[in-house]
Amino acid sequence: MRAINALLVCMTTVVAVEAQPPYLADPAPGQVFLTPQIDLDLGPVPLVVPERYATANLAERELMLPPGFSVNVFAAGEPLEGPRFMAWDPEGVLHVANMKAGGGSEFAPPVNTARPPAVEQMRGQVLALPDRDGDGVADEILVVADQFWFPNSIQFFAGYLYVADMHQVVRLRDSDGDGRYEEREIVVPDLPIGHHRTRTIEFDRQREKLYLSIGSSCDLCRESDPRRATIMEFDPDGSSGRVYASGLRNAVGLGIHPMSNELWITTNGHDREGSHLPPEMVTVVRDGGFYGWPLAFGFRSWIDFSISAYQDLIFPLTAQDSSDVERVPRPVAMLPAHLAPMDVHFYRGERFPDPYRDAAFVAFRGGGNAAVLGHKVVALFADPDGQNARVGDFLTGFQPRISSGSGVWGEPTGLATDAQGNLYVSSDWSNHMILRVVANPLRGFWRGLPDAVMPGFTGGQVELDEIIRVEGLDPEGAEAEVVADLSAFGGPANLALEALGEGEFRLRWRLDLGVAPGVKALVVRIAQGVGGERFETRVRRVFEILPGRDLVIIGEAIDSGWQFIEDATLQLVGFAEAPSVFRGMAAAFVAADVSFRGWNLALEPAVLFDPFGYRSLRFALHPGDTGTTANPRLVLNIKPGRNFDVIAEFGVDLQRSEWQEVTVPLAALELSGPLEQIRFQGNLEGRFFIDELRLETETPQPDATAVADEGGVQPDGFALAQNYPNPFNAETVIRYNIDREGGVSLSVFNLAGQQIRHLVRDLLAPGVYQSVWDGRDERGLEMASGVYIYRLQVGDLIEARKLLLLR
Repeated sequence: MRAINALLVCMTTVVAVEAQPPYLADPAPGQVFLTPQIDLDLGPVPLVVPERYATANLAERELMLPPGFSVNVFAAGEPLEGPRFMAWDPEGVLHVANMKAGGGSEFAPPVNTARPPAVEQMRGQVLALPDRDGDGVADEILVVADQFWFPNSIQFFAGYLYVADMHQVVRLRDSDGDGRYEEREIVVPDLPIGHHRTRTIEFDRQREKLYLSIGSSCDLCRESDPRRATIMEFDPDGSSGRVYASGLRNAVGLGIHPMSNELWITTNGHDREGSHLPPEMVTVVRDGGFYGWPLAFGFRSWIDFSISAYQDLIFPLTAQDSSDVERVPRPVAMLPAHLAPMDVHFYRGERFPDPYRDAAFVAFRGGGNAAVLGHKVVALFADPDGQNARVGDFLTGFQPRISSGSGVWGEPTGLATDAQGNLYVSSDWSNHMILRVVANPLRGFWRGLPDAVMPGFTGGQVELDEIIRVEGLDPEGAEAEVVADLSAFGGPANLALEALGEGEFRLRWRLDLGVAPGVKALVVRIAQGVGGERFETRVRRVFEILPGRDLVIIGEAIDSGWQFIEDATLQLVGFAEAPSVFRGMAAAFVAADVSFRGWNLALEPAVLFDPFGYRSLRFALHPGDTGTTANPRLVLNIKPGRNFDVIAEFGVDLQRSEWQEVTVPLAALELSGPLEQIRFQGNLEGRFFIDELRLETETPQPDATAVADEGGVQPDGFALAQNYPNPFNAETVIRYNIDREGGVSLSVFNLAGQQIRHLVRDLLAPGVYQSVWDGRDERGLEMASGVYIYRLQVGDLIEARKLLLLR
């Protein structure tokens, strides 16, 4: 009976997710979620390749980094073969586990057997990469220890070099000071072998304890070896071994938080729940903790046991299973599925900007089967206890296409920071290399402007007269170069700014926002040469260009930017009055001799159309004389989006000889890219009419708000004020006034057009009112930083404005 009850609990909390899970700051238990993202303003940076390590594979490469960062190859090529996790010796020399030396494959050693081969057949190594002249490039690559089977992780502790091999942990000592490690001692022997082969070690230096991760023997199963899918704890000599935490399918990355001294880990999720599940996890691991596998993932979300292979391996469920899942803590962060998180590394240097101090960097070496771009490094910002996490892409550009491994040229794996505060990233496949990421001293700021998105309307212009303040200029260096790239707005790509002195530069320009909605960036590049080295950074002003009016695709005519695609069965016979007038002339269509295949009525833009800033698709249909069609079918197909059954889903009745309106929220279209085609597919026979096929704007321009379509004038007493403060963090006040009694709706929407909060829904008398928004949705969950739209509606009068939430 207890097993049956546990099964019922399990099955009622499984949620199928066919799209990317939502970004939630405060998820409830059982809720599948991703950690809210922040934009670190990445831009292209050339990969600097020193002549010593120049290869054709690395020539003319670019990566994406935040402003003020550069990247160079520290080492590449032979003898690097699968460089994994890194560590610094007491003299400041970088060492790396060279996992795949001797011809190993991407996921297995050269000799891949069920038992450890003879020592002479083990080819894995530890390499030293000294940089004696401090130029940021390894002088040479030295083999300092060898005869490992499949080494993944290394640590220096108490005069020893520790190496986590697949089947054991060893510690080595350089007894004669020649840089090679001759003395060898096995401290943790006879580790389980197979499937998840990597072993990672980390030291708690305060408590003098060694942590060791051991992955599962399978994708999903009940383990017979209690050491599997765990973190184990040992004394440094390998004694006092015990299971420290369990339920961790494959905890590859281990790191000690510099403030809390707690162990953080990354773990790789199971395989068979599609491209969106389960999200990858970063979490704090505590003594005696259970973290879900093989029963659940994330914050107590049960695995989908309707998958027969999983059910066969795990069932029957027990009361103990349910009890274990109930004690799974909320993770620090959940990140998109199938990215294969590797190392987690806390930044303790002084060179990166302050927000990165004590932040965690996480390397991802996967992405070919993920729904987002992978093969990257992200920055994870959170409180020392793991609360209030936000994550942003930090280093990207290794993967050119989503859900494809084709063209991938780097697979970030290990992370380390040197004494100067530079970040090192190893790539263990595609290109075997170690990269060095440097923050330069230059910083640029817009004087007097908030670092926020600037709204504007299509067809508008902006008079720019702005000051850029530059900090970190070297008085002994060359003259600073400060130029604006206005090419996104049809302007020059290299407009030199006027130097005002004291590190300030002036930008004057009339900016044409153009006719197409979307996001455009004005970029100011800042550079200075100092002692033969060139430092570069940039600042951006992002403009969110919104359509101030609806786009009428079919009205009195077809919009000039769209075309009707002819169909042999269906003809557009012109624009005429329907049996009743909807809004002037309507498009009249005639279908005759319709076969079982039916007909297509397709409208295509001259160029791919970005529906940014529109909230819905609306049209009116008059069925004319098509009501006698047998088994009528009418489908609205949006490409690249979903299909809608116009009759079943929207309630269109062909027997009603009158105009019937249909409105589809933009979010419901499920667009996966720019709008390519709007198509009606049907078998209606006879004459019918379509009018007012339009995309409705989310943010009407002031002279276009409150629009009764007949051209009425907005009354003076109807007004929606700009929120204050704006931007805001905790709460903001929205003031409005109305001049007539009626139903009032004040709501907040995200930029996808999804309503997230009703602030007012009431019958109000004329007067002045105010409402407060605390940045939360209807469930009380905190919304992520970003631009939101708040809209006031009284009857047919509508006004909308934008606000900025900063966490």
